[in-house]
Amino acid sequence: MEYSSRRTGMSAWLAVCAGILFPAPLSGAADMQRPADEFLPVRVAPGLATGRRFIDVLLPYLGDFPEGLEGNQNADIRIRKSEDGYSVDILMSGYLDDSVRGEHFRGFVIPAAEGWELLSLGVKTMCWRGEAVAGICP
Repeated sequence: MEYSSRRTGMSAWLAVCAGILFPAPLSGAADMQRPADEFLPVRVAPGLATGRRFIDVLLPYLGDFPEGLEGNQNADIRIRKSEDGYSVDILMSGYLDDSVRGEHFRGFVIPAAEGWELLSLGVKTMCWRGEAVAGICP
């Protein structure tokens, strides 16, 4: 099952564009049986998720976070060097939503001809109550 963003702004725009350019197959029973700790793939168009600066390839996934001063919204970005590039974890929590607590993005960024490229990305929905099933909170 392809991830569909609950967020507005740039991340929603990217999700729409990715869905148009690279439509996902219809989801089936296999999506419902994913382990709770598995990340759902976010389609990344090869060669298009690039930026001159490293942060440029990550900014679209931060969207309009935080949504304001209300609540206890937090974001953590962890970047770790690996053999061929960098693994990245973006944890956003404290969403102003009664079921979705936040999102955990995990990706891989590599050097590109004119900067950086986001090579792969996955997302795991974090819920206030229970575990997400196929990205949907109870």
